Amino acid sequence: MTDNEDETAPSAEVTLLLGPQTRLALCLNDLVRRRRKEFSAHGFSGFQNRLASRTLRAAAADASTPLEVKRNQLAGAFGFSANSKTVLSAINLLGTPSSVVQNGMLYPGSDVKLAQVAPLFEDVRLRLVLSIEPLDELLYFLPADAWSSRVSQTPWEVLYELSWADLISDIQDAFPDREILVMSPEAAVLGTNEVLHTLFPDMDLKDEVPGLRLPYLTERGQEVLRNDLATAEAIDAVFEAHRLRPTSLELKTKTNIDDLTSTLLRQRFLDDLAGIEKLSNVTLI
Repeated sequence: MTDNEDETAPSAEVTLLLGPQTRLALCLNDLVRRRRKEFSAHGFSGFQNRLASRTLRAAAADASTPLEVKRNQLAGAFGFSANSKTVLSAINLLGTPSSVVQNGMLYPGSDVKLAQVAPLFEDVRLRLVLSIEPLDELLYFLPADAWSSRVSQTPWEVLYELSWADLISDIQDAFPDREILVMSPEAAVLGTNEVLHTLFPDMDLKDEVPGLRLPYLTERGQEVLRNDLATAEAIDAVFEAHRLRPTSLELKTKTNIDDLTSTLLRQRFLDDLAGIEKLSNVTLI
């Protein structure tokens, strides 16, 4: 909520899934797509990436239409109204998979795009959700066609400089004073129930827990946790022992990232998580 908003006035509540296209973000987008018809019974609406990203990009790029008119158009398209609750899965808003790494930058130009999108939400209660993972894993699990040759030619020291914490700082610049929720791979496996309850309150989504964990666990790990009766400590141990990561050969073949670079990127990710935890208005799961 901005400073000039009346905090007592009812307004639409919007959760914006910003992406990027991590395994968890893709799972959440699929959940929104499959179960959006059930949302209305629980008091909110959901829109998947194909519609949400396209609509927001078009509105942001439309310089000829007055801002207030564009806000009204979005309210009509997504059903914003006093006290309405909406989940927008716009996981291509930062950029498409082909733009993840360009010119030595992580989603270059996303700061400009977000600055154009932010005014569209000034009259709603907005929460931003970002799903991140180590860069070598993100690159490996993304479709390879558009970016693989570019990434394979990027020096390791350039990849190491790419920072999720810096990207989140850019998001904060575009959306000052807005709540930001950052979800890590641990959120998908260790904090699955918290993720589902936070994003889709009052819905019973226990049957979605295995699906969110699946992309981050080996088949053995999935089997161990299939009944979802394990304690938190046991789940942590399973994740440690059976986390799904590409082998050295798989990673090298697809991305040209070697073992040392992969190790450095994962350490950089841990450093980023530590930095993200210190940011104001940011919650890390």
